[in-house]
Amino acid sequence: MNICSIFLLTIILISTSAQEPQLIFVQQLFRHGARYPIYPSPLDGSDFAVKEHSLGELTSQGKAMHYMLGKMLFKDYWSKLFGSNLKYHQSKFFFKSTDVNRTIESAQSQFLGIFENIESVNITESDLKYS
Repeated sequence: MNICSIFLLTIILISTSAQEPQLIFVQQLFRHGARYPIYPSPLDGSDFAVKEHSLGELTSQGKAMHYMLGKMLFKDYWSKLFGSNLKYHQSKFFFKSTDVNRTIESAQSQFLGIFENIESVNITESDLKYS
């Protein structure tokens, strides 16, 4: 399966002449994760017609990809932005998605990876059902 993804991460650093640069802003734009085909072909040798899913929907692998990306973003950027503060503040985040189910599920999976370590958001990997 050919997987196409787009990932853009904007990082803004502010530096004064006497200090190290400080991360103040991270913006991310991404496309949905791996999905089932919209138009399956009998030539591709798959059994998509008999599996329980909707055509074009996110696969378990697609959800897992975004979950892992969220974990990576948390590891790389949380402490640089918020220090050791592990509390979720709604005013610090803005999320937006199209109304297509696979993009919403991609965003949800990624945010689960980011927020699983946050005290006021109690999520563990065992809570996720990717299979």
